[in-house]
Amino acid sequence: MKIIYFLHKIHQSLFAKNHDLKSMDLAIQRVTQKQQIQNQLILFKTDYLE
Repeated sequence: MKIIYFLHKIHQSLFAKNHDLKSMDLAIQRVTQKQQIQNQLILFKTDYLE
């Protein structure tokens, strides 16, 4: 279940569209999301690959 939830969160992060934000805000948001995804991947590897 945790893997499915994890993949769902990544999918949401990648495909989230917020039309109210300006392009600069979107750029910052994308960088933040990428960082969050990288952090999730590190946690995922730690949890499941050890």
